[in-house]
Amino acid sequence: MYITMEPGSELAWELYAGIDEAGRGPIVGPLIIAGVVISGKCMNKLSTLGVKDSKQLTKAQREKLIDVIYESARYIIIAEIPPHLIDAYNINMLEEDTIAYLVSRIVAVNSHLKLKEISIDAVGSSKQLAQKIREVVPKSVRVVIEEKADRKYVAVSAASIVAKVWRDRRIDALKTIYGNFGSGYPTDPNTRRWIHDMYSLDPYNPPPIIRRTWGTLKTLAPLWYKKKRQTVAGREKTQKTLADFLPKI
Repeated sequence: MYITMEPGSELAWELYAGIDEAGRGPIVGPLIIAGVVISGKCMNKLSTLGVKDSKQLTKAQREKLIDVIYESARYIIIAEIPPHLIDAYNINMLEEDTIAYLVSRIVAVNSHLKLKEISIDAVGSSKQLAQKIREVVPKSVRVVIEEKADRKYVAVSAASIVAKVWRDRRIDALKTIYGNFGSGYPTDPNTRRWIHDMYSLDPYNPPPIIRRTWGTLKTLAPLWYKKKRQTVAGREKTQKTLADFLPKI
């Protein structure tokens, strides 16, 4: 699912884009990847208001700041990747393909503006991701791919907050359907208890919000566990690439 919004901003300012994810490690729920484009002027404003790595903020702080980000951003795009796709692909390549797609949309939508820099919180092979990004980004745009970029670049911090809030809201909605499964992380006692209870009720039909290739299921819910298919150069032998499922530009 892809959602975009363009509140508009000062067209004369240089623009900075940031991309980050939330929900890579949990055994329950989707992976969210967000891209945020802000002007240099708004970047200073967001920094002053406390926009930083979402992991350093409370849930209440994130909810407050996301409204400011929505009001200030030139463009926001969000990808929600469900568990069945996470189970079907190498997660690093899944993220790389999705990030490359988001970047291509950011470049296309802002092609008439002064896009100066795209900063990305590193996942998987930074070299491989950089190659994919360079295929869709003009040479005039600086590309930065760094670990912990959400602590250094305001645009990435904003994307981190958007991704985290979006996932938190999705998790809250899923709990109204499937019950309280805790944080969704495999080390969370509440999550493990929920898996045990759900498995006891039906060992043959796991909830669709479960990532079935996570090793935790081998002991907690063995009939739910599904081994990832073998890959060739990181791709599924018999499946299309993620790009085949994404909207064409």
